[in-house]
Amino acid sequence: MYPASAAVRPYDAGDRASIISIWRRSSEIGHPFLTDHQLALQQHLVETVYLDQSEIWIASVEGQPAAFIGLIDGYIGALFVDTPARGLGYGSLLLRHAIRLKGALSLEVYEQNRQATDFYLRHGFRITRRAEQDSLGFPHPALTMTRPAQPEDLSEDL
Repeated sequence: MYPASAAVRPYDAGDRASIISIWRRSSEIGHPFLTDHQLALQQHLVETVYLDQSEIWIASVEGQPAAFIGLIDGYIGALFVDTPARGLGYGSLLLRHAIRLKGALSLEVYEQNRQATDFYLRHGFRITRRAEQDSLGFPHPALTMTRPAQPEDLSEDL
């Protein structure tokens, strides 16, 4: 079920500060095992590299970002929901949008982030690889998850 009040729209430069704030708040909740230094390094990369390399879509409520997804081709580089909007369907809305756009998808998620891992499993992703460290070399186990394209992916009822 989609949140009635949300609209999916492309990112624009005016969203930058909101997106970074959503990323930070959501990361602090979803990744409590990361140190302040690790979060600061990741935030620097989000601000200086990832936002500019990604196709970003916003779940917007009354014109304000509530969540965002960052895609690099069929790879989900980011899916973050703002703290007060968690559990309201914005992540699912954006994931379904990405599935309709790209079909097959893959991503990396921290194994310790059970809420995110369970979310992706509910949406048809499967664990295809486990690494003892993340892509930045931090000593936190990371899972690669993939979801193959399905014939129904183009349906609005997804």
